[in-house]
Amino acid sequence: MSKKILVPIFALVILVAGSSFKGDFFEIAKQIEIFTTLFKELNMNYVDETNPAELMDTAIKNMLDDLDPYTKFLNEQDVEAYRINNSGEYSGIGALVRSYDNRLLII
Repeated sequence: MSKKILVPIFALVILVAGSSFKGDFFEIAKQIEIFTTLFKELNMNYVDETNPAELMDTAIKNMLDDLDPYTKFLNEQDVEAYRINNSGEYSGIGALVRSYDNRLLII
C-alpha cells in the first residue's frame, strides 16, 4: 500500500480509538464522582458511627472479589500478617518457628 492510503487509515484508527477512550474516561469519572458523593454522605449522615478506612478497604476488596478469585487487595495490616504467616518470624518475642521431623520447633 502506498503512504497516501496508509496515513488516512492510521489517522482514522487513532481517531476511533481516542473517541472510545474519551467515552470510557467520562463514564469512569462519572462513577468516581457518584462513589465519592456516596462515601461522603454515608460518613456524615449514617445513623451509626462509621470507620472511613474500613469502609474504603471493604469497598476495594469487594470490587476486586467481583473480578476473579485470584486478584486480591492487601492493606498494610494484611501485608504484615501475610509476611509473618509466611516467614515464620515473629518480631515481638524474637522467635523463629520451623517444622523439624514433623514437629514444631521454636527458636
